[in-house]
Amino acid sequence: MRTPRRLSFMMAALGLVLVASASAATKINFAAYVPAKHIVMQDVLIPFFNDVEKVTNGSITFKLHAGGSLASGKGSLAAVRDGLAEGALLVDLYTPKELAAIGMVSGLAMLGTDPRVMSAASNEMMLLSCPECLKSYQRHNVTPLAFYSTSAYKLMCREPVKSIEDIKGRKIRAVGPYGIWAKELGAVPVRINSAEGYEALERGQLDCLVGSLAWLKSYSYWDVVKHVVDFPLGTYHAALFFDLRTDVWEGLSKEEKKVIIDRIPAMLARAANLYLELDEGIKKTGAAEHGLQFADPDPKLIEMMKAHQQKEIKRVAAQGDKRKVKNAEEIVNTYLEKVKKWEKIVAETGDDEAKFTEALRQEIFSKIQY
Repeated sequence: MRTPRRLSFMMAALGLVLVASASAATKINFAAYVPAKHIVMQDVLIPFFNDVEKVTNGSITFKLHAGGSLASGKGSLAAVRDGLAEGALLVDLYTPKELAAIGMVSGLAMLGTDPRVMSAASNEMMLLSCPECLKSYQRHNVTPLAFYSTSAYKLMCREPVKSIEDIKGRKIRAVGPYGIWAKELGAVPVRINSAEGYEALERGQLDCLVGSLAWLKSYSYWDVVKHVVDFPLGTYHAALFFDLRTDVWEGLSKEEKKVIIDRIPAMLARAANLYLELDEGIKKTGAAEHGLQFADPDPKLIEMMKAHQQKEIKRVAAQGDKRKVKNAEEIVNTYLEKVKKWEKIVAETGDDEAKFTEALRQEIFSKIQY
């Protein structure tokens, strides 16, 4: 039986439409050196991916390559730049020379206490107020879209730390500014990937680590860490946890870009509050089920931190000049202003996540041109 010519034409046309639709779909391979069970992956980014896929009817799809399966922390920037991945979790501490301007923000780590304040300040700074920061990523074919902040880092050890003198000589996983802090206390800073810390602690290659309480769960550190000094040591607030290769971002339709941008404020608010909620939960669960002990800090440590924070502001600006970052001191001062601004806003929004989300939308993401 011969197919009527008109039907043949219609079938051919339908085939062309289907091919066009398939070719128009954007598949995003996203690299993350942290495991899929990391709270930001499991409870924030993966739900975000699923939501974007649903709302775009599959015109954008994501595949998460977690645990360093596609790229390590150090190799993630190159993976996006060279086309191995369409996006990646990017941490400037692994590529400080390539992302020198970002170091002006992340370098002020020891000033942070609240992830809501620091994530908001970082997003406004990076996306709207720091041309040099944007250029740092753009030189590597990366379009930054969302940064998150951890909750306040704590000193977590295998053995008790009862005084500031107890820190001397201990091997501490402490990168970036935390390495400087550890060295000033007479400790031995060790630079390794946070995902490698468990084995190092288990083997005695590390005595302590400086990090978020969330890591106790995410990396199962609470199996080997039993003592926590309950004192904020700052935040890491320059984690670029959603970005796209620039040609991929530019290839999206305006409608697809809007779907993404519209959902970022809620994602950021959830990430910040999740860290705060998790900290409280980990304190209870860690003590009850894993034998964690939380100790107040030595008063000498508190005084040392106050002095160290002021030195850090000067050090970061000087480091920027040394690395030939344009307007390094201005970047530092502008970021400090953003922190003060968001301290006031967060004081007003309080624990209301919806209000915080709306503040992020109005103050930052409604102003992004796409």
